[in-house]
Amino acid sequence: MAFADAIAIGSGEVLDGQLTPFQLEYLVDKTAVFRGATQLLNLTYEHSAKTIRSVIMEEVSKLPGGENWKLGK
Repeated sequence: MAFADAIAIGSGEVLDGQLTPFQLEYLVDKTAVFRGATQLLNLTYEHSAKTIRSVIMEEVSKLPGGENWKLGK
């Protein structure tokens, strides 16, 4: 259910809400999303509480659109 909820909420954000949840779900590669989420979760086992924030932010900046996010655009 969490994935469907994320798609429903995300459809209002992606392209300024131009996509319906059905259109967004069709475009999103669910397997890739779960793979990426698992990789981020695994980082919590590999890094200390002191360094995990910067490690996660660096990994997120590597995602599509991440460079703009990193630059505050």
